[in-house]
Amino acid sequence: KYSSDGSSNLWSVRAGQTARPFHFTDSEGRSVNIGWDSNFGCPVYPDREGRWWVFSKQRLLLFDPNGNFLYDFTGDLKALEIGHLKPSSISFDSHNTAWIGSGIGLTSIAIKKNLFTNYLAHTGLTDSRGIVQDKKGHLYLVQQGKVWADAASGTAASLNLSAWLAAARDQLGRLWFGDYAYKVHSYDPLSGIKQTFYPPDAPGKDIGNATRAIFPDPKSGRIWIGTEKEGLAFIDSGNTVILPFSGYNKFQQLRQSRINCFLADKSGIWVGTNTGVYLLDPQNGIVAEYSQRTGDLPQGEIFHIHIDQQGIFWLASPGGGLLRWDRKKRSYRQFTQKDGLSNDIIYAVYEDAFEHLWLPSNNG
Repeated sequence: KYSSDGSSNLWSVRAGQTARPFHFTDSEGRSVNIGWDSNFGCPVYPDREGRWWVFSKQRLLLFDPNGNFLYDFTGDLKALEIGHLKPSSISFDSHNTAWIGSGIGLTSIAIKKNLFTNYLAHTGLTDSRGIVQDKKGHLYLVQQGKVWADAASGTAASLNLSAWLAAARDQLGRLWFGDYAYKVHSYDPLSGIKQTFYPPDAPGKDIGNATRAIFPDPKSGRIWIGTEKEGLAFIDSGNTVILPFSGYNKFQQLRQSRINCFLADKSGIWVGTNTGVYLLDPQNGIVAEYSQRTGDLPQGEIFHIHIDQQGIFWLASPGGGLLRWDRKKRSYRQFTQKDGLSNDIIYAVYEDAFEHLWLPSNNG
């Protein structure tokens, strides 16, 4: 049994043993001064799994059976004005859901296991725009205008390499990163050699034409680059500059298009743009267009391309939701909020081992 002495102390009482104080500790192991609020009848409650639910200084805190801090519910209950709850009791049902009776009604809180790990959150890094893994399994992240490498200590170290957007790895193991300016950075994890590539007429200059997408072609070794407003470009093995692509053939509108993504299959390299989807044959240039203009798709811009095992294309669009496109039958089906999507701005399409599609959107 546990009892309070009316101050801020909680005592553990066991039959035949001397009562001893029970302490709560914060995430760093320091003793927590609970400071019982007299407005709360009984301020501390153990649940069915031995965890402690504690009302302290207009906060609701959760501790493990040994008194170690687990979670602060205060932010979650802010809308309920926890300071005015004046709870009379907490009860726990068979599912260990907490039911809090108070002057404003009944509030329930259920604890569930978090299936996700917030990686490197303690570093303060935000705004992740790209992630790539080297051949040894080390992660490299594009955040806050720089490339960061994870270290064995669980922290992230800056490579002193400017980058904002795309991240990719080629067949040789080199890492490639995009930038808001018209330049591409490479890094060799084995040798530590860094290199920055510019257009031939602008070495060392920042030109307002972001490199939004990068695709290292495993067959040719060419590094394909998707730009913000000048279509396609590339870097060939041995070259030290970014070269403009010229093989647009009859699809000249792609020359001024924004390139969002690449995806290779046996047909060639598929290119998602703000003017539709194009097929790139590395030997013959652009050979096909599928867009709103051609009547193949209902949406102009495509953010991301996924092809499932049946050869069906799933296209993520900004404003047009998710598109299911059967290229062979030249038919499509559009899924929007009317069909249950949380938002019509879809950034990507990922398929898991159970053939479920996962869609990052503007609303979850």
